[in-house]
Amino acid sequence: MNLILCLFCCVGASLVVITVDAGYDTTYVQSECSSNKTITLGQNGWSLYGFVDATSRDCYEHNKDCSVTLSAKSGHHVTMRFQWMSIECPSDYLNITGDTKSSIYCGGSAPPFSIYSSSNWVSLRFVTDSDYCAAGFRLYYTSYHYGECSENEFRCVHEGRCIPKELKCDSHDNCGDWSDEVTASCGLTTAAVVSISVSCALVGIVLIACSFYCICSKKHSSGSSVAQRRRTSSPARNATEPLGFVEPIGPPKYIDTPPPAYTTAAASNGIYAGLYEDPDQIHPPPYQSTFTTAPYSSSSSNNNSQSLTCGDNGNSPRPSDNEDNSRAGRGNSSNANRSS
Repeated sequence: MNLILCLFCCVGASLVVITVDAGYDTTYVQSECSSNKTITLGQNGWSLYGFVDATSRDCYEHNKDCSVTLSAKSGHHVTMRFQWMSIECPSDYLNITGDTKSSIYCGGSAPPFSIYSSSNWVSLRFVTDSDYCAAGFRLYYTSYHYGECSENEFRCVHEGRCIPKELKCDSHDNCGDWSDEVTASCGLTTAAVVSISVSCALVGIVLIACSFYCICSKKHSSGSSVAQRRRTSSPARNATEPLGFVEPIGPPKYIDTPPPAYTTAAASNGIYAGLYEDPDQIHPPPYQSTFTTAPYSSSSSNNNSQSLTCGDNGNSPRPSDNEDNSRAGRGNSSNANRSS
Protein backbone atom coordinates (compact mmCIF):
# COMPACT_ATOMS: atom_id res chain seq x y z
CA MET A 1 0.00 0.00 0.00
CA ASN A 2 2.94 2.44 0.89
CA LEU A 3 4.70 1.79 -2.45
CA ILE A 4 1.50 2.53 -4.45
CA LEU A 5 1.10 5.88 -2.58
CA CYS A 6 4.71 6.89 -3.40
CA LEU A 7 4.18 6.13 -7.10
CA PHE A 8 1.02 8.26 -7.22
CA CYS A 9 2.88 11.17 -5.62
CA CYS A 10 5.69 10.96 -8.16
CA VAL A 11 3.35 10.72 -11.15
CA GLY A 12 1.26 13.63 -9.91
CA ALA A 13 4.35 15.79 -9.50
CA SER A 14 5.59 14.94 -12.99
CA LEU A 15 2.33 16.26 -14.51
CA VAL A 16 2.86 19.80 -13.23
CA VAL A 17 2.69 22.26 -16.14
CA ILE A 18 3.70 25.88 -15.75
CA THR A 19 1.78 28.37 -17.92
CA VAL A 20 3.50 31.72 -18.44
CA ASP A 21 0.86 34.46 -18.51
CA ALA A 22 3.20 37.42 -18.02
CA GLY A 23 2.09 40.48 -19.99
CA TYR A 24 -1.46 39.25 -20.57
CA ASP A 25 -4.19 41.79 -19.84
CA THR A 26 -7.46 40.51 -18.36
CA THR A 27 -10.90 41.98 -19.08
CA TYR A 28 -14.07 40.95 -17.20
CA VAL A 29 -17.18 41.27 -19.36
CA GLN A 30 -19.70 41.71 -16.52
CA SER A 31 -17.54 44.45 -15.04
CA GLU A 32 -18.09 46.50 -18.21
CA CYS A 33 -21.90 46.21 -18.46
CA SER A 34 -22.55 49.89 -17.90
CA SER A 35 -20.26 51.13 -20.68
CA ASN A 36 -20.11 48.33 -23.25
CA LYS A 37 -16.39 48.91 -23.37
CA THR A 38 -14.22 48.91 -26.51
CA ILE A 39 -10.57 47.92 -26.07
CA THR A 40 -8.08 49.17 -28.68
CA LEU A 41 -5.28 46.63 -28.82
CA GLY A 42 -1.77 48.06 -28.77
CA GLN A 43 -2.95 51.52 -27.73
CA ASN A 44 -3.84 53.38 -24.52
CA GLY A 45 -1.79 50.96 -22.45
CA TRP A 46 -3.48 47.85 -23.75
CA SER A 47 -1.39 44.96 -24.96
CA LEU A 48 -1.76 43.16 -28.30
CA TYR A 49 -2.92 40.05 -26.45
CA GLY A 50 -4.82 39.18 -23.27
CA PHE A 51 -7.70 37.31 -21.58
CA VAL A 52 -11.45 37.89 -21.54
CA ASP A 53 -13.33 36.37 -18.58
CA ALA A 54 -17.07 36.33 -17.92
CA THR A 55 -16.66 37.56 -14.34
CA SER A 56 -14.11 37.98 -11.58
CA ARG A 57 -16.38 35.99 -9.24
CA ASP A 58 -16.71 32.21 -8.90
CA CYS A 59 -20.22 32.41 -10.37
CA TYR A 60 -21.48 34.93 -12.92
CA GLU A 61 -24.27 37.36 -12.01
CA HIS A 62 -27.95 36.96 -12.92
CA ASN A 63 -29.96 39.08 -15.32
CA LYS A 64 -27.02 40.69 -17.06
CA ASP A 65 -26.49 41.73 -20.70
CA CYS A 66 -22.93 42.94 -21.15
CA SER A 67 -20.68 43.51 -24.18
CA VAL A 68 -16.97 44.06 -24.85
CA THR A 69 -15.41 44.91 -28.24
CA LEU A 70 -11.77 44.14 -29.13
CA SER A 71 -10.42 46.43 -31.83
CA ALA A 72 -7.02 45.96 -33.54
CA LYS A 73 -5.03 48.42 -35.62
CA SER A 74 -5.97 48.90 -39.22
CA GLY A 75 -4.79 46.00 -41.35
CA HIS A 76 -4.64 43.67 -38.32
CA HIS A 77 -7.00 40.94 -37.22
CA VAL A 78 -8.00 39.28 -33.96
CA THR A 79 -7.85 35.55 -33.17
CA MET A 80 -9.38 33.96 -30.05
CA ARG A 81 -9.38 30.53 -28.41
CA PHE A 82 -11.33 29.23 -25.37
CA GLN A 83 -9.49 27.88 -22.36
CA TRP A 84 -12.66 26.64 -20.67
CA MET A 85 -16.42 27.28 -20.69
CA SER A 86 -19.34 26.59 -18.32
CA ILE A 87 -22.51 28.40 -19.39
CA GLU A 88 -26.11 27.27 -18.84
CA CYS A 89 -27.86 26.50 -22.11
CA PRO A 90 -29.94 28.00 -23.66
CA SER A 91 -31.01 30.75 -21.24
CA ASP A 92 -27.41 31.94 -20.73
CA TYR A 93 -25.10 32.34 -23.74
CA LEU A 94 -22.12 34.12 -25.29
CA ASN A 95 -22.61 35.72 -28.70
CA ILE A 96 -19.45 36.48 -30.74
CA THR A 97 -19.70 38.74 -33.80
CA GLY A 98 -17.10 40.18 -36.15
CA ASP A 99 -15.70 36.81 -37.15
CA THR A 100 -16.49 35.01 -40.40
CA LYS A 101 -19.96 34.32 -38.98
CA SER A 102 -21.92 35.21 -35.86
CA SER A 103 -21.91 32.33 -33.39
CA ILE A 104 -23.59 31.59 -30.03
CA TYR A 105 -21.71 29.51 -27.44
CA CYS A 106 -22.96 27.79 -24.27
CA GLY A 107 -22.61 24.48 -22.44
CA GLY A 108 -19.86 22.82 -20.44
CA SER A 109 -17.26 22.09 -23.14
CA ALA A 110 -14.99 24.67 -24.73
CA PRO A 111 -14.86 24.66 -28.56
CA PRO A 112 -11.63 22.94 -29.70
CA PHE A 113 -10.78 25.48 -32.41
CA SER A 114 -9.60 29.06 -32.84
CA ILE A 115 -11.88 31.94 -33.88
CA TYR A 116 -10.64 34.53 -36.44
CA SER A 117 -12.12 37.96 -37.09
CA SER A 118 -12.98 38.87 -40.67
CA SER A 119 -11.89 42.49 -40.09
CA ASN A 120 -9.96 44.32 -37.37
CA TRP A 121 -12.53 43.94 -34.60
CA VAL A 122 -14.59 41.33 -32.74
CA SER A 123 -17.44 41.79 -30.22
CA LEU A 124 -18.47 39.58 -27.30
CA ARG A 125 -21.96 39.78 -25.76
CA PHE A 126 -22.70 37.77 -22.61
CA VAL A 127 -26.36 37.34 -21.54
CA THR A 128 -27.62 35.67 -18.32
CA ASP A 129 -31.04 35.13 -16.71
CA SER A 130 -32.17 34.49 -13.11
CA ASP A 131 -32.40 30.71 -13.11
CA TYR A 132 -28.91 29.32 -12.80
CA CYS A 133 -25.37 30.40 -12.00
CA ALA A 134 -22.20 28.89 -13.46
CA ALA A 135 -18.50 29.78 -13.76
CA GLY A 136 -18.81 31.38 -17.21
CA PHE A 137 -15.90 31.23 -19.66
CA ARG A 138 -12.33 32.27 -20.30
CA LEU A 139 -10.64 32.88 -23.65
CA TYR A 140 -7.43 34.52 -24.81
CA TYR A 141 -7.05 36.79 -27.82
CA THR A 142 -4.12 37.90 -30.03
CA SER A 143 -3.72 40.65 -32.58
CA TYR A 144 -1.95 39.49 -35.76
CA HIS A 145 -1.30 40.57 -39.34
CA TYR A 146 -0.16 39.14 -42.65
CA GLY A 147 2.91 40.14 -44.68
CA GLU A 148 6.47 40.69 -43.55
CA CYS A 149 7.21 39.95 -39.89
CA SER A 150 9.53 42.25 -38.00
CA GLU A 151 12.38 41.04 -35.81
CA ASN A 152 10.08 41.41 -32.80
CA GLU A 153 7.49 39.10 -34.33
CA PHE A 154 7.14 35.35 -34.92
CA ARG A 155 5.89 33.96 -38.21
CA CYS A 156 3.29 31.24 -37.83
CA VAL A 157 3.51 28.25 -40.15
CA HIS A 158 -0.12 28.39 -41.27
CA GLU A 159 -0.79 31.30 -43.71
CA GLY A 160 2.27 33.18 -42.44
CA ARG A 161 0.57 35.19 -39.68
CA CYS A 162 2.82 37.49 -37.64
CA ILE A 163 2.31 37.60 -33.86
CA PRO A 164 4.37 39.24 -31.07
CA LYS A 165 7.59 37.26 -30.52
CA GLU A 166 7.13 37.10 -26.74
CA LEU A 167 4.08 34.86 -27.26
CA LYS A 168 6.30 32.08 -28.57
CA CYS A 169 6.38 29.02 -26.26
CA ASP A 170 4.02 30.38 -23.58
CA SER A 171 1.67 27.34 -23.69
CA HIS A 172 -1.03 29.31 -25.58
CA ASP A 173 -2.00 28.71 -29.21
CA ASN A 174 -1.66 32.31 -30.39
CA CYS A 175 -1.04 31.29 -34.00
CA GLY A 176 -4.14 29.11 -34.20
CA ASP A 177 -2.13 26.10 -35.47
CA TRP A 178 0.16 25.55 -32.41
CA SER A 179 3.21 26.32 -34.55
CA ASP A 180 4.38 28.80 -31.89
CA GLU A 181 4.42 26.04 -29.24
CA VAL A 182 6.10 23.10 -31.00
CA THR A 183 9.55 21.89 -29.88
CA ALA A 184 11.19 22.91 -33.15
CA SER A 185 10.11 26.52 -32.56
CA CYS A 186 10.60 26.66 -28.80
CA GLY A 187 13.87 24.90 -28.00
CA LEU A 188 15.05 25.89 -24.54
CA THR A 189 13.71 29.40 -24.22
CA THR A 190 13.76 31.35 -21.00
CA ALA A 191 10.15 30.46 -20.29
CA ALA A 192 10.87 26.78 -20.93
CA VAL A 193 13.93 26.84 -18.66
CA VAL A 194 11.91 28.50 -15.90
CA SER A 195 9.08 25.99 -16.33
CA ILE A 196 11.43 22.99 -16.28
CA SER A 197 13.35 24.31 -13.27
CA VAL A 198 10.22 24.95 -11.23
CA SER A 199 8.75 21.58 -12.25
CA CYS A 200 11.95 19.73 -11.28
CA ALA A 201 12.03 21.55 -7.94
CA LEU A 202 8.43 20.55 -7.22
CA VAL A 203 9.12 16.96 -8.26
CA GLY A 204 12.17 16.87 -5.98
CA ILE A 205 10.22 18.22 -3.01
CA VAL A 206 7.40 15.73 -3.54
CA LEU A 207 9.88 12.83 -3.92
CA ILE A 208 11.65 13.76 -0.69
CA ALA A 209 8.35 14.06 1.17
CA CYS A 210 7.15 10.71 -0.22
CA SER A 211 10.46 9.05 0.71
CA PHE A 212 10.23 10.27 4.31
CA TYR A 213 6.63 9.11 4.48
CA CYS A 214 7.48 5.64 3.18
CA ILE A 215 10.48 5.27 5.54
CA CYS A 216 8.51 6.42 8.59
CA SER A 217 5.61 4.13 7.71
CA LYS A 218 7.98 1.16 7.33
CA LYS A 219 9.68 1.87 10.68
CA HIS A 220 6.33 2.23 12.40
CA SER A 221 5.04 -1.06 10.99
CA SER A 222 8.33 -2.85 11.88
CA GLY A 223 8.24 -1.53 15.45
CA SER A 224 4.64 -2.63 15.87
CA SER A 225 5.50 -6.14 14.61
CA VAL A 226 8.47 -6.48 17.00
CA ALA A 227 6.40 -5.29 19.95
CA GLN A 228 3.64 -7.72 19.05
CA ARG A 229 6.11 -10.61 18.88
CA ARG A 230 7.56 -9.67 22.27
CA ARG A 231 4.15 -9.52 23.85
CA THR A 232 3.18 -12.94 22.51
CA SER A 233 6.52 -14.75 23.13
CA SER A 234 7.75 -13.29 26.47
CA PRO A 235 6.82 -15.11 29.74
CA ALA A 236 4.47 -13.47 32.17
CA ARG A 237 6.26 -10.86 34.28
CA ASN A 238 6.14 -11.03 38.05
CA ALA A 239 4.34 -8.07 39.57
CA THR A 240 7.26 -7.46 41.97
CA GLU A 241 9.85 -7.30 39.22
CA PRO A 242 10.84 -3.89 37.85
CA LEU A 243 9.81 -2.93 34.36
CA GLY A 244 12.19 -4.11 31.69
CA PHE A 245 13.40 -7.14 33.69
CA VAL A 246 13.38 -10.38 31.76
CA GLU A 247 14.16 -13.59 33.61
CA PRO A 248 17.07 -15.38 31.92
CA ILE A 249 16.19 -18.61 30.29
CA GLY A 250 18.63 -21.46 31.13
CA PRO A 251 18.78 -25.19 30.43
CA PRO A 252 16.03 -27.35 31.93
CA LYS A 253 16.66 -28.58 35.49
CA TYR A 254 17.74 -32.23 35.98
CA ILE A 255 15.07 -34.26 37.79
CA ASP A 256 16.34 -37.44 39.56
CA THR A 257 13.38 -39.78 39.34
CA PRO A 258 13.89 -43.08 41.30
CA PRO A 259 13.18 -46.33 39.49
CA PRO A 260 9.96 -48.14 40.26
CA ALA A 261 9.92 -50.59 43.23
CA TYR A 262 10.84 -54.20 42.54
CA THR A 263 8.03 -56.72 42.55
CA THR A 264 7.98 -60.53 42.73
CA ALA A 265 5.80 -62.98 40.95
CA ALA A 266 5.37 -66.71 41.72
CA ALA A 267 5.93 -69.15 38.89
CA SER A 268 3.90 -72.30 38.45
CA ASN A 269 6.83 -74.57 39.37
CA GLY A 270 7.41 -72.86 42.73
CA ILE A 271 10.39 -70.80 41.51
CA TYR A 272 10.02 -67.06 42.05
CA ALA A 273 10.72 -64.72 39.16
CA GLY A 274 11.89 -61.17 39.61
CA LEU A 275 14.08 -59.47 42.20
CA TYR A 276 13.63 -58.60 45.83
CA GLU A 277 14.23 -55.12 47.05
CA ASP A 278 17.14 -56.42 49.18
CA PRO A 279 19.61 -58.44 47.10
CA ASP A 280 21.09 -60.06 50.28
CA GLN A 281 17.79 -61.82 51.00
CA ILE A 282 17.77 -63.69 47.70
CA HIS A 283 18.02 -67.52 48.31
CA PRO A 284 17.98 -70.35 45.82
CA PRO A 285 14.86 -72.47 45.66
CA PRO A 286 14.74 -75.57 47.96
CA TYR A 287 16.45 -78.72 46.68
CA GLN A 288 14.13 -81.35 45.25
CA SER A 289 15.19 -84.99 44.55
CA THR A 290 13.78 -87.08 41.77
CA PHE A 291 13.15 -90.74 42.67
CA THR A 292 12.25 -93.78 40.52
CA THR A 293 8.64 -94.54 40.37
CA ALA A 294 9.14 -98.35 40.01
CA PRO A 295 10.55 -100.42 43.00
CA TYR A 296 13.61 -102.50 42.58
CA SER A 297 12.93 -106.14 41.45
CA SER A 298 15.45 -109.03 41.57
CA SER A 299 13.48 -111.50 39.49
CA SER A 300 15.38 -113.34 36.81
CA SER A 301 13.06 -112.03 34.16
CA ASN A 302 14.15 -108.52 35.03
CA ASN A 303 17.85 -109.12 35.35
CA ASN A 304 18.53 -106.79 32.53
CA SER A 305 16.15 -104.06 33.80
CA GLN A 306 17.56 -100.86 35.30
CA SER A 307 16.25 -98.23 37.66
CA LEU A 308 17.25 -94.63 38.19
CA THR A 309 18.48 -93.35 41.50
CA CYS A 310 19.36 -89.85 42.63
CA GLY A 311 22.20 -88.65 40.52
CA ASP A 312 21.97 -91.66 38.14
CA ASN A 313 21.43 -90.82 34.56
CA GLY A 314 20.24 -94.34 33.65
CA ASN A 315 23.41 -95.42 31.88
CA SER A 316 25.14 -97.45 34.69
CA PRO A 317 24.69 -101.35 34.52
CA ARG A 318 22.91 -103.07 37.35
CA PRO A 319 25.23 -105.24 39.67
CA SER A 320 25.05 -109.00 39.20
CA ASP A 321 23.79 -111.58 41.75
CA ASN A 322 27.33 -112.66 42.63
CA GLU A 323 28.23 -109.13 43.51
CA ASP A 324 25.10 -108.92 45.65
CA ASN A 325 25.97 -112.17 47.53
CA SER A 326 29.50 -111.08 48.16
CA ARG A 327 28.23 -107.76 49.48
CA ALA A 328 25.82 -109.68 51.77
CA GLY A 329 28.57 -111.95 53.08
CA ARG A 330 30.76 -109.01 53.91
CA GLY A 331 27.91 -107.48 55.73
CA ASN A 332 27.24 -110.55 57.83
CA SER A 333 30.86 -110.93 58.85
CA SER A 334 30.97 -107.33 59.92
CA ASN A 335 27.94 -107.81 62.06
CA ALA A 336 29.44 -110.96 63.70
CA ASN A 337 32.54 -109.11 64.58
CA ARG A 338 30.61 -106.25 66.16
CA SER A 339 28.54 -108.75 68.24
CA SER A 340 31.63 -110.62 69.51
